[in-house]
Amino acid sequence: MNHENSPVTAKEENVLELDAGNTRLKWRVLQSGQVRGGGFLLKSDSWRERLPRLLDRFGMIDLARVSLVSGTRTETVLRSIISDGLGIPMLFARPCRSRHGVSIAYEDASRLGVDRWLAMLAAHHYYPGRVKVIVDCGTALTLDIVDGQGRHLGGFIVPGLSMMRQSLQMNTADLTLVDEATKNGNLGKNTQECIGRGVLVMAAALIDKQARRYDDPVVLLAGGDAEQIEACIDVNCALYKDIVMDGLALAFD
Repeated sequence: MNHENSPVTAKEENVLELDAGNTRLKWRVLQSGQVRGGGFLLKSDSWRERLPRLLDRFGMIDLARVSLVSGTRTETVLRSIISDGLGIPMLFARPCRSRHGVSIAYEDASRLGVDRWLAMLAAHHYYPGRVKVIVDCGTALTLDIVDGQGRHLGGFIVPGLSMMRQSLQMNTADLTLVDEATKNGNLGKNTQECIGRGVLVMAAALIDKQARRYDDPVVLLAGGDAEQIEACIDVNCALYKDIVMDGLALAFD
């Protein structure tokens, strides 16, 4: 199941939401709390040229809310485009120990990735009283468990699918990497299939094992590789592609 149009709240009339990850910049615009448009830009794209053009059709934007995990340089670029260039006030989300019923396991909240924190806020908002297994299938694969009372029990961070494939190519002789998406978890019949399907099954096995530790958990998948991994997971799960941005409104509410 794909939950691309999950409910969000916004007090401002027109809000720009940005999720700046390690490989791409996701964006969407809310008008009166409803999603009116969105997409993503790659790191290689010219953000200074393309982002203003993408936003132009939405008219006046009152506020930008930002999730940023990709460093100070990206923050500087975004401020120059959004705040300085377009005159839009910006709010950058920062993790805290407790908010909207979610209490994190980290003693130092600043050490938790803001994207993970926002996803936990949104997941607990969607499913209070249920155990949540929240998985971001991006450059790194992150998995966090939040119980029915909103307590973050902890998580895992492992390489994502592309990173695992690249590691094999870099550290093993005579392996040719074919960086193609696959949703097939069957045994490979050549080296490229063995690599692609092997890393996929490893990621799916981690999610399945953690989900089976709990009674009737909700498994929420996000990130660029979510659809590939969903096809190989045995437990019931749902796609929440915009879960980080859904958490942005909760972070400032």
